[in-house]
Amino acid sequence: DECMKKQIFCALVCTNKWGGHKTQRDAVMHDFQGLLANYHVKTREENGVIFFGNMGLCTTVNSQRYEDEDAGKTFEQSGVDELIFGIMESLDDEKVLQWCMVVFENKPFWKNAFNLPGKLKAFWNKMVNRARMTGTTSRKSRNNKD
Repeated sequence: DECMKKQIFCALVCTNKWGGHKTQRDAVMHDFQGLLANYHVKTREENGVIFFGNMGLCTTVNSQRYEDEDAGKTFEQSGVDELIFGIMESLDDEKVLQWCMVVFENKPFWKNAFNLPGKLKAFWNKMVNRARMTGTTSRKSRNNKD
């Protein structure tokens, strides 16, 4: 409640994506969605990330390789890059710059981001268009003051 009142973006993340039982993970994600739905309707779901406007998102991640010895399966890191992109896409201009500065330290993200050129291009095009709109608005307001 407090974060929403102060308009702080909330990323609710279920970690250990591959551990435990699927029913448990599904229950956690259901709870996360219920919490965020109290403040904004679900706007979309993309690459495992569920968005609630500019108020928040929820997803599941596994930050490192996971080996399920019982099932004889290995799962690679998953969901982290999608989480980072999801946050980048959701923040307003002022906060996205700060977020990008934090993300610059995450070398694996940038390595993987360049493997998703369409997603990266779409994000930067959105940012350039925002900057153009802001620049146009700023010039108009300066001209009106003269």
